[in-house]
Amino acid sequence: AASSDYPLRDVYKRQTLRLRAARLGRLLVCGGGTDSGGDGSGGGPEVALASAAVRRAPALLTYHPETLVLKHASLARLLGLPPRAPPLARLLRRQPLLLALDSAGLERRVAQLGAALGAPRGELLRLVHAQPSLLTLAPGSAAAKAAALRGALGLGAPEAAALVRSNPSLLTLSSGTLAR
Repeated sequence: AASSDYPLRDVYKRQTLRLRAARLGRLLVCGGGTDSGGDGSGGGPEVALASAAVRRAPALLTYHPETLVLKHASLARLLGLPPRAPPLARLLRRQPLLLALDSAGLERRVAQLGAALGAPRGELLRLVHAQPSLLTLAPGSAAAKAAALRGALGLGAPEAAALVRSNPSLLTLSSGTLAR
């Protein structure tokens, strides 16, 4: 390729990144990930939200916009929310990494979290809305952290689960911190 091709390729890359950021921003505003007309450059709060999300989860820019839309729809189904629901957009603004996780992995995490806390699905989803980072815990981590909390406080499983349900951010602490 001639050296004159490089500036065009750079322009194309910048345009592609701008388009991906704009579509990501729409998912974070209202859950609308498809083009609504115009040049697709986004604007307003979309740009700021996409920028904040990419700072926290840079890999989001590597996904094709339609892949993010599918991941968004899958997460909405998992959480029992309509795709354009404001609570889903708020949850993703707080934890944009959820868009990078695969749906099967998210299902497993929900099941493991429910087992660790002995919480029914409805209660579990309420906890996830309050603390979205619970869905980013490594497999088995919730159970290990609940056990550390039980050991440190001398609680039985039901009491420790009730404590975590009343304060889900406890599971975001390290097992070492919980054991102290």
